[in-house]
Amino acid sequence: SHIYLLELVIDEGKQRFLRYIQIEDKLHIKRAWPFKKYQKLKKPVPFDQQILEEQRHWITTFLHNNGYVHGSITPQLTEYRDGIYDVRWQIETGQPVTCDKVVVRGHTTMSFDKIKAIAGIKEGSAWQYDYLKQGALRLRELHIFDRVYVHSQPHSKHLLQLNFFRFCLLL
Repeated sequence: SHIYLLELVIDEGKQRFLRYIQIEDKLHIKRAWPFKKYQKLKKPVPFDQQILEEQRHWITTFLHNNGYVHGSITPQLTEYRDGIYDVRWQIETGQPVTCDKVVVRGHTTMSFDKIKAIAGIKEGSAWQYDYLKQGALRLRELHIFDRVYVHSQPHSKHLLQLNFFRFCLLL
């Protein structure tokens, strides 16, 4: 029986460093936690792909929660000098999703218009996840419904215009 020694050699290459991260402030997110900590670095920090993944996830969630589900997010890396990089996020929000039609399903004696008013949902308004959650919470707090569920689905008449969604309150 022969015993073999397995030697694994990994070459990570030259260590890269991050000097700063720049993000367009048209969305007012420059001071959000995943960006703020890289705004005023006294010296470059080791560059890790996880930094970009964390920031991409944060930007995507932010955009989706604010009705921009068709945007594009691209980090642009520029080498400042030997092994030291700057990152500039390019964000194209695309068109915001709007509420095309409100559908209320279920049985209730409350009028459709009153339900929409309490929920704060209007046809033609911008889709904002937090605002929809608050509207559903206001309806739940009335304690007159067994359940309140809000969800969106693509509007069948606008399949080519992906920026229109139908909102349903299931009561």
